[in-house]
Amino acid sequence: MKLLKLFLAACIIFGITGVGLAAETYNSGKIWMNLSKEAKLYWVWGFANGQEVLLEEAKTKKAMKYDITDLEAPVICEVMTEYYKDPGNSYIPWKYMTYIAKMKLKGKSIADIETELSLLREYSDYERKKLQMTK
Repeated sequence: MKLLKLFLAACIIFGITGVGLAAETYNSGKIWMNLSKEAKLYWVWGFANGQEVLLEEAKTKKAMKYDITDLEAPVICEVMTEYYKDPGNSYIPWKYMTYIAKMKLKGKSIADIETELSLLREYSDYERKKLQMTK
């Protein structure tokens, strides 16, 4: 049953992402900014639910850096939206931006967050260029 929940959450997440990818390939920020508040909230809730199911399956709460609660989801959506307003963050996938938002909520320093963002920008650019070369 738990695996079924995980599968359904993954299908919803990938389904939402896939629709946006057709509009502009891999521009996570643009896709995010075009979603309604409700769709953003559903994504974060799905992410948190999927994480919870995985943690239950793994029988450990230490597997993920930052657990997300349902009450934090609306705030995480707002923080992600703020970060995606910066065009430099546009190609960072949602799953990573969720952790950036959680870092901010946990009170991590701006320097730590910027370091993570810088690494994620480099990684995202590399992945995007790699995918463009295979087309």
